[in-house]
Amino acid sequence: MLVHRTGSNWTLPLHRVLEVLLGIAVALGMSTFVFPSRARMRLRDGLAQEYLLMGALFEAVLQEFRGKPSESLAQLWKDVDAMVAANGLLRDAARNEPSSGPASLEGLSMLHQFGLEMEDLLTALGLAVKDSGGDQYAARLEPELGRLVTDIRRGFQYVAGCIHLWRFDEAPQDLMLEDDIAALKAKMAEIQPASANFPQSEILRAYAVQLHLKQLAHLLRNSRIETSRMVG
Repeated sequence: MLVHRTGSNWTLPLHRVLEVLLGIAVALGMSTFVFPSRARMRLRDGLAQEYLLMGALFEAVLQEFRGKPSESLAQLWKDVDAMVAANGLLRDAARNEPSSGPASLEGLSMLHQFGLEMEDLLTALGLAVKDSGGDQYAARLEPELGRLVTDIRRGFQYVAGCIHLWRFDEAPQDLMLEDDIAALKAKMAEIQPASANFPQSEILRAYAVQLHLKQLAHLLRNSRIETSRMVG
């Protein structure tokens, strides 16, 4: 509250200015040190958790395609949707937060956008493998398909670790997604002459899955590289 004062026309405005400035300083001190906003830090942790959940969801979706339906698939979809929505709210809150800590708002926003794109891809992948029931044509893609699935799951875990540490400049040494994609493509070309012995729906499903896996692998790679370029 402003203190009632009496005095000259010069001292009264000066006192009012000093009192307002003092109030601003106290408010900033309280919001920064006593009740600080943690939206940016919580968003970083939320994004790391989001990528881990999407990795688990990805593996569960591909289990159905490979003839091993996952009992936790429905719950994983709900968890991913809830986490993405919560991170969107945290991103909006972080825009009103003073810059603090190593995680930049630009980098966090970029990772959130990549997460949205990967969620869309996972949705498309889930629709592609729906009611596959363990296609026999898909079984012919092993072990190349299984190797790519395992490495994409590890890719989600790796990016989550980069977010948690806020370090994106070190490429994984033993994660060769491009090689895995090339090996799966070569396998599909190898078994193509025998495709007449399988239902066309299984063949089309296998090619759709291959396309989605390739896009997911590229998104994972780009999420690390583009964030590294932005945050230095």
